[in-house]
Amino acid sequence: GNAEASATFMKSNRMSPDEFAHPFREFFGKDTERLESMTDDQRLTMYEEAIAAARETASTFDTPYYQFKEPDYQSLFETNPLSRLIMYNFDRLPKAAARLNASRGGVALVAALEKHRREHGEYPDALDALADQFEEGMPVDPFSGGQFLYRREAGSYRLYTAGYDGKDNGGAGNAWDREAEDFVIHALENGR
Repeated sequence: GNAEASATFMKSNRMSPDEFAHPFREFFGKDTERLESMTDDQRLTMYEEAIAAARETASTFDTPYYQFKEPDYQSLFETNPLSRLIMYNFDRLPKAAARLNASRGGVALVAALEKHRREHGEYPDALDALADQFEEGMPVDPFSGGQFLYRREAGSYRLYTAGYDGKDNGGAGNAWDREAEDFVIHALENGR
């Protein structure tokens, strides 16, 4: 696997401590001395442990966002500075996955809403009216674990998720604002 290939690469390209640490001095900061003082075998072991920790951490990213518990990255990075290199920006992945899942569910609901409008001449009063269009169940809001949030508005509708805080903030925000209170999939804009 990747760990074995990486280990082979590191062993076959033995570097002096200075060669190893030089490009990463700024990245590793106070850990540079610690890494420079290690033998190649110690660094290789640390690297393999960092790969294992990254795999374990990544396995939690399938957890719905509303159930996700952020790992203690700082503690992990202090224990194994190489994990900082391997897991750089891991903290952003759960939010990105939740946004992707919200987009997928939202697109399915928009299509179902449009189908309902074509068949009945108007949008439904509630999303439950769309249940027969989803054989495997209605899409779930990845931020709250409940239904997507929906309300009719002047011949159109507002469809959104609870957003990162897991609360209904009335559809405040938009799909492009990463830190918006709610993740809005569809909304009536400027009265149109």
